[in-house]
This record gives sequence, C-alpha cells and structure tokens, in this order.
Amino acid sequence: MSLTATRNTKTRSAIAARYNAAEAQQDIVDYLDGCYEAPENIWHVDMTWLEGYEALSTNEDRQAYLKGYSTLARLMAKEYARRGWMPYDGNDQPRVALTLQDVLSRALAQRRVLRWMRQNEALCREIGTWEHRPFPESLTSLGVDGAKSAQRFAEFYRTVHKPERVWLSGCQVDQGRAADIALTPNYNRLPAWVRQGLMNAPHSAKIGGDRIGDIWRLPACVKAWKWAPLPKRIAEKVGKCSPRFRMLAAIAWAGCGDEVATFWEHLDWLQRASLMEVVHYALKGDEGYPVIQWGRARWAAFLTESLGLPWGLIELPKEVTAAAITEAITTYGNPRQACLALFGVAGKATERLFSQATKESWQWASALAHGNADAVQKILSMPTLIEWQPEAVDFLKSLPMVSRLRMLQATEFRYRGEVCPISADHVRDTGYLWSNIQSKPELGRVRCWFSVHEQLAAAFVKELPDEALSIPAGWERIDGLCSVNGSWELEFPKRVATLKYWGQTLRNCVGGYGPAIKSGRSVIFTVRQQGQLTHCVEFSGGYCNQFYRSGNGSPDYEIKESVIAALEQAGLA
Repeated sequence: MSLTATRNTKTRSAIAARYNAAEAQQDIVDYLDGCYEAPENIWHVDMTWLEGYEALSTNEDRQAYLKGYSTLARLMAKEYARRGWMPYDGNDQPRVALTLQDVLSRALAQRRVLRWMRQNEALCREIGTWEHRPFPESLTSLGVDGAKSAQRFAEFYRTVHKPERVWLSGCQVDQGRAADIALTPNYNRLPAWVRQGLMNAPHSAKIGGDRIGDIWRLPACVKAWKWAPLPKRIAEKVGKCSPRFRMLAAIAWAGCGDEVATFWEHLDWLQRASLMEVVHYALKGDEGYPVIQWGRARWAAFLTESLGLPWGLIELPKEVTAAAITEAITTYGNPRQACLALFGVAGKATERLFSQATKESWQWASALAHGNADAVQKILSMPTLIEWQPEAVDFLKSLPMVSRLRMLQATEFRYRGEVCPISADHVRDTGYLWSNIQSKPELGRVRCWFSVHEQLAAAFVKELPDEALSIPAGWERIDGLCSVNGSWELEFPKRVATLKYWGQTLRNCVGGYGPAIKSGRSVIFTVRQQGQLTHCVEFSGGYCNQFYRSGNGSPDYEIKESVIAALEQAGLA
C-alpha cells in the first residue's frame, strides 16, 4: 500500500471515529453554542463532516459512519428541544426530531450548490448571493438543490432584481416568488416577458408547485395583471381582449371593491360610457376620491388606445385632471377621433360644430348627450351656456332631454320682478343637494335653477337631524365680533336647528350646510344689522365663497367690505 493511500485510510478512520457516540454530546453542544445567536443556522451542516462521508469507499464504512452520526442527530434534537427551539420542516409544520435523511439531503444539496457557486462566482456576485454567507444557504433556503436549478434561478433573478439594492434589502424583489417561477418544471417554455410579468402577478395566482398550470394561459393573464390584480380566471378572459378593454377592466376592478359580480356590471357600463364619463368615474368616485391611482404614463396609454393614436405621442401634465384629459383629446386627436371619444358619435355636422364650440360645450355634450347626435349638435350650437359644474351632471341626467337643454341655456331667473344671473353656486349646490337627498322630491315642471334649488334645499333640510355644531378652529375668537360703530355683528351656528332657522328667515339653502361645516369644507356665519339677520356668509379654503342677502340677493357692499376688512385684520381672510 502506498504512503498516500495509507494516509487517506487513516484520515477516513480518524474522521469516522470522531463522530462516535461518546464524543457526539460535546460536539453538538459546542455546535449549538456557536449558532445560539442565530437559531436558523441549526440547519447548516459542517462541510468537514460531509467530506468525511464522501471519502469513505465501502458501504460498510459509510453505514458505520452514519450510525455514529445518527446518535449526533438525536442528541441535536434533544438539545434543540431543551433550549426551547422548535424545528420546522419546509411546510412550516413542527417536527419533533431531526431525521438523518433530512440532514443528509440538505447537506448534499448545499454541497452541490456551493460547487456551482464557486464555478459561477461572477454571476453570484452580480445578483448578490456571493456576499451573503454562508454561500449555499442563500440559495438552498429558497428550494435550490443543485447546479441546474441554481443556474435557472440565478439567470431569472438577474433579469428582475434591483442591482442597486443588496440581496436581503426590503426593497428587493420577492426572492421566494422568483424561486417559485424559476424552479417550475416548465419554466423554460415560458416566454421571457411572461416570466418577468409573473413577478408582478397577484399572489392569489398559483405560481409555485409541481405545475404552473397550462402555461399558455399565462401570457393572457400577465397582460391583464399588468393593469390590475385580477383573479386568474378573470385575468385570462380579460387578457385576450384589446388593451383598452384591459385598462377599463382595471378601472372596474378598482371601483367594485374586488367583488366579482359587481366587477362585470361596472365593466359593462364602462364599455358603453363616453370617454369623459370613464374619466370622471375614475378620477372622482362616489366618495369624492379617485377610484384608481394612475400616473400620467398610464393615462396617456389609455388615451392613446381610446383615440387610436401612435404610442408615445400624448403627453400629460404631472397632475392629471379631467380638464387636462379633455385638452389632450382635442389637441392630439383629429375632429373625428375627438367626437367619437367625447360624444360617441361623429359626422360632418358634428365635427364642424365641435371645431367651433367652447370647451364647456364639449364637456356638457359629452356628459349629457353621449350617443345622441341630435342632442350633441344642439348643445354644441348653443350661443350661451351655464358654467361647467360636474356636480350637477347627475341631476341633469335625471331630467328629460328637452329639460336638460332648456336648463343648460337658463343663465338668468326672475326673483321679485328682478332679473338675476344664475351663479355657479346655484348650479353646483343644486347638484350637491340632489346627490345627498335620500328621498328625491317630485319637482314637477322644472322651470329654472333657482326654483329647483329652493325645492331641493327644503327637502334636504327637512331630512337633516338636529345636532351640535362646533365653530371651526381659529374662528371661535370672532364669534360675536361687531363693528366699531355697532352697525353689524357676526354670529356662528351652534346647532343644525340654527342653520335651518337661518335658511327659513333668509330664504336660502344654508340650512343644509351642517355636513359641510362638520367636515371642515365650509365656514358659515351670519351678519346681523340692528339685531336682524341680513346676510349669510360662506368661507371655503380661506376665501369668501358666498356673501348674500335674503334670497341670495346682492349684498350691501359697504357692509361686505367692512366685514372682510375685519376678517383680514384678524388673519382669517
């Protein structure tokens, strides 16, 4: 026997003898003490032990070696339990003891992965696993068990990870999710863009496991998941449709609260709605908050598909509003595209009137006459129109088309023999009242904005329960403020009942402003002259929004200037 063979035999015998039952207790105690600060390292297997196992040539020697180590495994489990640590398997199920097969399988996997990492050091450094020690555990903990699976995971992770972030950064991609995709048996059959798209798929979609499902369902799903986290069953259907349909599905899913039945109802309505109706629905939902949080890039893509324009042409401002979208439609689209997008109809007469009409005409025609070419043309040809107020759209849509057209042209009303202009407040508040009345009153023939406003205000005030109101912060110090000569004084409401009384006395809708005061949207107070209520005032956003006499008549301008000057001196105006 050669000297080298003799030395190898002695080395194998020495290693095998080291792991006999007599010395196992001290070895495991020392080992556990070494990983006490990081209990997860209990699964790390000393490579020296594995080298000793692989160095043995005969089956008998290996069995003897494993027998000695089985004692070590039992002692490890016993010590593990004594210290109060509970070992878990890969399915997060508690296990009462470590088995030799578990330890051996993990050790062999670590050794194979370590060998692969040493051969592919550049790739490992690029994705960040090389700096994360111990080397093999950074991959085997994800389910990687050999060179082939390590290569597949590393190549996929390189395409989706964030190079500026470290391997364990909280801003890094989900490593477990990347492993589920890369380690799927049919991973190599998936198109590259689908593999990357799956990283953004909803977690409800099954990705891991022995099979990912029919992989040719996934491209359609990924197209839908780009816009919304739809369930896989719905995503497959939506992904086979046009890009605009997928965008509408995303808006519908965000607006239905993830309820499948409601989703299809919303999506059906959105397909039939005008472009501006979709925009208003998405930007301002039922509660006044955006239904979907899209940036300008996504809105530009939606407009591009809606208008049939080349990609990259539309540019939107940083803050996307309905006005900005209307401006983009009329700027980038030709008259025919704009008419189809805004009104749902197009024709020579419609396109000619569209080119001559104002922006307010476009907005009213889009909101009230979508799909009705005759009504669209009548609105676009109106010489005078009320100011655009989106809050009033729902009210106007409740009226017959003839009444809608008449109300749009009603810019004046008669009150006590005087001809008064219709203000934006009349239109906006009418819409607000209509939306907030539970039992809609029978209006009969709708004559003008003022008469409708009065009827709705009375119905709204009647529904309001009496409750206490607090004076907005900063304004309580001027409650009871009066002028130097005593010609006027200010009074703030303390209860809703007070507001109702003011509304009846001054013949206006202030009785319905209780919710606005409670929400902080409005600051309301009255002006008394010689003890009599004469003016009602609304401040909103630091500005005087309304300052009217009885019946929303023009104020005494001397009194108004005196009150505003006093508020400016107090730092409130």
